[in-house]
Amino acid sequence: MDRRQDFKILRDQDVAYLDHAASSLTPDAVLESMQDYYHGYRANVSRGVYAWSEKATLTYQDAREEVAHFVGAKACELVLTSGATEGINIIAQAYLASNIKPGQVILISPLEHHANMIPWQRLAKQADARLEYLKLHDDFTINWEALALQIEQLDIVLIAITHASNVMGIKNDIKRISQFGIPLLVDGTQMVSHEPVDVKQLGCAFYVWSAHKMYGPTGVGALYIHSDFHHKINPHHTGGGIVNIVDYQSATFQEGIHMLEPGTPNIAGVIGFASACQYIQSIGFDKIMAHEGRVMQTLLEGAQDIGIKTYSPFEHVVFSFHLEGVHPHDIATILADQHIMVRAGHHCCMPLMRYLGVSALTRLSLGVYSTHEDISRFLLGMKKVEEVMQI
Repeated sequence: MDRRQDFKILRDQDVAYLDHAASSLTPDAVLESMQDYYHGYRANVSRGVYAWSEKATLTYQDAREEVAHFVGAKACELVLTSGATEGINIIAQAYLASNIKPGQVILISPLEHHANMIPWQRLAKQADARLEYLKLHDDFTINWEALALQIEQLDIVLIAITHASNVMGIKNDIKRISQFGIPLLVDGTQMVSHEPVDVKQLGCAFYVWSAHKMYGPTGVGALYIHSDFHHKINPHHTGGGIVNIVDYQSATFQEGIHMLEPGTPNIAGVIGFASACQYIQSIGFDKIMAHEGRVMQTLLEGAQDIGIKTYSPFEHVVFSFHLEGVHPHDIATILADQHIMVRAGHHCCMPLMRYLGVSALTRLSLGVYSTHEDISRFLLGMKKVEEVMQI
């Protein structure tokens, strides 16, 4: 499968883009859907009765339906956000802040991105609650016996966990965690472009993700909220578009979770978000998973000849590694000089880096546009790293 031709940026430039987990590239079809809005019916939604506004409103509503359907949800269960980070903060402030008691526990994993750690640190301090961490086995998978014991002994009000780690590539069994019956927030950012997600089957209370990690534009994402929790939600910030009645001294708000969307939304971004969902579905997850799996296997086989230590279990399309005596930023810089694009650093996971005993790692991550040639270029690029660094 060759999808590079779907992306003008790859048609125009001879590069090996291996940084999908940081931000995916955007195909022509998604960009065109956003341009159509700006060029053809640029107006606000739910405001006017003229043709442009009516078309914008209908297209926006259809886009919400499309994004919700992408994860097996209903449109009335979906909050459109600026990204996964905002979605997590919304749950922290609009739901948990008014439903947590002193001494209760928020439970997360040691693998979390800062976005799924800092909001809980802050809320735990504000509420005089506690932040605790799941116990892991030596292979960084969940210790289920220890988790069962934590649930038995602790007053846990929420579990927050990544669906797939942006550093380790480890995939967590969300359905199994949900069966403990504790409200569960899942950061699905690293999963949704690679494998199908059905929030109903997963059984989670909340699911967040970002469009820019799944071939969509930046600055837009989604938050799924199970209907059982809608009555426990309060506005996290206020403004136009979410009110019923306003006078000079008070205001009342709409019912349901759309009270979480004040102000003018990112209309073009949401349209592009829906188009990205359609792009993935037009290819099919079976083909995506098969293609990315084959490219990953090429990487794993080639990497055996390089003297690197990897920190990934190879069950997902993320490959993080360390080369003895060479700083990850030097590796990334030498590769960049050869137009090979990878990520180096702590990957917004400083506590995890300390957990692993490293300051930083170099990471490759794949998407539908990744090819065996990209991997060959990376492997040759690593020989250049060894040459330059004289190892």
